[in-house]
Amino acid sequence: MSSETPPVGPLVAASDLQQRLTDTAERYCRYGRMTAGAQFEAGRRHKSASRTSNLSIVILSTWVFSASVVLLVFDATLNPTAKSALVSMSMIFSFFVVAFSLLEASKRHEVRSELFLQSARAIGEICKSLEINILLNKVTAENIDKFNVDYHRALTRIHDNHAEMDFQIHRMRTSKSTVDTTTWRGYFTYLRRFYWRLIFQLYIWQTVLMAFIAPVAAFCVLYVLYTSQYLTK
Repeated sequence: MSSETPPVGPLVAASDLQQRLTDTAERYCRYGRMTAGAQFEAGRRHKSASRTSNLSIVILSTWVFSASVVLLVFDATLNPTAKSALVSMSMIFSFFVVAFSLLEASKRHEVRSELFLQSARAIGEICKSLEINILLNKVTAENIDKFNVDYHRALTRIHDNHAEMDFQIHRMRTSKSTVDTTTWRGYFTYLRRFYWRLIFQLYIWQTVLMAFIAPVAAFCVLYVLYTSQYLTK
């Protein structure tokens, strides 16, 4: 009885196609998860920036109120130069608080935060759906096409995009590797991570730093100008 070789060619081709589809789906899911993580960090950043923005307005208003109280309580004993500087600072920052409030409101931190978080959740659900097909080994070209359509729809719906700092912060949060600072490569990696953390925090706290520093700097400059009689000439 003669033996025949089974026709394995089509089966091998089908298996190879399925593996390629699975590899493509895994790569898309990996990119999608990274994007969702960056969108989440962007939402968290804008949420924090909204809170610090409101805090900055309170601090600036407190400076103006404090200057008015000092002028009212210590009017008779206050140094004339300091009094003139406080009056000018109070007038300038009364206008500045209004302008700053309008500027911060135009940034729409709360709205952008919610949109970024919605986008992150939507992309996460899209990735989860494709990951289920990967686990079941049932990835098809239609699944991948649907992923692409839904993914781009989720990204373009908010008409905004995360910043590079959001992507870098997400990479650091999800990284499982430790940094060895005893080597030059590890040391530069540590510096790069420190830089991105610093930029991320500065974006959040920059308005608070300005609210503390600007009034003091303005008072000092005005005091020097009044002392030199530059503003009274």
